[in-house]
Amino acid sequence: MASRRLLYCCILKLIDLNCPVAYVDISKKIAKYVFLACVVISFVGCGVQIFQKNSYLYLFCLSYPFVLYLTIFGFNLEQFLRTIVDTEVNCINGMPVHSCSSNAVSVRAEIDALKTDFNNRFKQIIFTSVLNAYYSGFVPCVLVPKHLYYDIFWATQHLGFIFIGGFTMCVAYCFPVKYCDVFHRAALHLGQWNRMTHRTHHPPPYAWSKSTIFPYGSYVRHMGEVYRASGFCTSAIPANNSHIRFFVIFKNPALIYLVLFGIQIALVAIQLLILCLSREWHNLISIAFLLLANYFTLFKIARDYLIAKRIYAGENAINEKFKNQ
Repeated sequence: MASRRLLYCCILKLIDLNCPVAYVDISKKIAKYVFLACVVISFVGCGVQIFQKNSYLYLFCLSYPFVLYLTIFGFNLEQFLRTIVDTEVNCINGMPVHSCSSNAVSVRAEIDALKTDFNNRFKQIIFTSVLNAYYSGFVPCVLVPKHLYYDIFWATQHLGFIFIGGFTMCVAYCFPVKYCDVFHRAALHLGQWNRMTHRTHHPPPYAWSKSTIFPYGSYVRHMGEVYRASGFCTSAIPANNSHIRFFVIFKNPALIYLVLFGIQIALVAIQLLILCLSREWHNLISIAFLLLANYFTLFKIARDYLIAKRIYAGENAINEKFKNQ
């Protein structure tokens, strides 16, 4: 089950390379359903053999991720076969495209579409991380023969490392710099409102309009409260928590990669410490393989952070200079 996406991507790549352009779409649809049929047949065959040789508990433990998948994604097949799916109209090859609209309603509609795409990717990250940790760390401990002893502390530690390492790796893959830059540009068009206290002296406010983009420093009245625009252009709805979260998170994407870098460097440091203190050969091998994967993730996150920091540092300096004028 864990390798289904790799096999499916290889099949799609072979179709793109060898199939005539006129038959690519129909060939991909046929390949998708044939591949799904093969996966279902293999799962059913393995499930029958497991049920005949063991108790139903084994079958339940192995099939539980399917229940989790249906709970998160429903009966959508594309999310089962691919990590990144074009869920919105303004997506090209899985990458959202910023429309740079001058209409406030269109800007908010784009924000809603981006939030949907972000949530879908985050669901994939959580599901993939849990799936990897479940099959590689939890299931072997549950299905181990009763006469076999294993170190519960080490197994639990291994399970946690797999989940955290898989989580950061999936985040680095699903949220590259180019992807976050689209959200950053949309956040600049969305802007943010700061609520003014009654004691603050300010010019007479305008009535907030859903179709107007307000410039920096504008004062508006909405639902009895006065707000001041803190962005270059502000099309957000005042006091809308969803819009506030979007702007705060993506106004400087470098902070996202900084947090990820901190988590990843802490994970690698802890694993290096455990590697130095371990004496059993099997513990050394398991930690070494985890470190090998986490080094790659650390390199990718560090590179993305340095790129984002370099890009947005100059932009933030220009913004501060403009606001101080």
